[in-house]
Amino acid sequence: MLYSTESNPLRLWRKIVKNGHIKCVMDEEINSLAIEVQGINTRTTYITCPVDPEDSLGIRQPFLNMLLKKTGEDFSFEITVIDDKNIQRQICFSTWQTAKNQKNLCVIQLRLSTSWDYFNINLARVTNALFETKYVETVKVKINANCQIRSVYFSDRVYSNDELPNEYKVNFSGAKQTEPSRAAAMADSSLLVPAGSGRQRRRGLHHLRTGTGLQPTGEEYICGLYTILNSTDKEPLRFWATEVENGHIERVIDREINAATIELQGR
Repeated sequence: MLYSTESNPLRLWRKIVKNGHIKCVMDEEINSLAIEVQGINTRTTYITCPVDPEDSLGIRQPFLNMLLKKTGEDFSFEITVIDDKNIQRQICFSTWQTAKNQKNLCVIQLRLSTSWDYFNINLARVTNALFETKYVETVKVKINANCQIRSVYFSDRVYSNDELPNEYKVNFSGAKQTEPSRAAAMADSSLLVPAGSGRQRRRGLHHLRTGTGLQPTGEEYICGLYTILNSTDKEPLRFWATEVENGHIERVIDREINAATIELQGR
């Protein structure tokens, strides 16, 4: 659907811009061109596919894959699907909206790094987890400001980096990658059930995959996991007592995962 180094990468997308811009930029981290969607308001600067709002993508492959980087404080993207009840359901992933679950709309709160994140979203599992219905097809994908985008595509399953065509592989900071970046957001969001949804956990303890960018915040999710430390938070050690003698505890940037981490160092 989108590959940033093509001659016309947004040919399938409608572009809406107010107090912002949508343009192709060179990103030094991946040494590649990327589509930048930047605006003061995430609701008024975005790209959406298909171009005609009355059309439907009609894509039945259940895995949505995106490689993107958040470039502002606020960012969100939305996916509209049709389920086996022939009802359109909207799933919104947002860094600024609080989690909520309504009849045909669910908002999942995102926490992202300042580096590139790889999303692999199993829409079949997400639809079932959030609405208790079966996924049929994807109608629309909408990506709001503020972000840079390398690629957006659908697949029938999860593919390793080695299985992907060369144009879908990305070297972070010049390092050879045999799998998606460790900072990847493997968004197995069927495990994220917003509080108040009425869903009960039926298969024991739900958990998130290591490296996920979809971190539960406090009690906003009923998912069997409570985050007590996330190194990219503004106050990552707010739940922790710290003690230092002949050493340090501080936040550092780790080049291997291109993200902030908490370093405990001492003699």
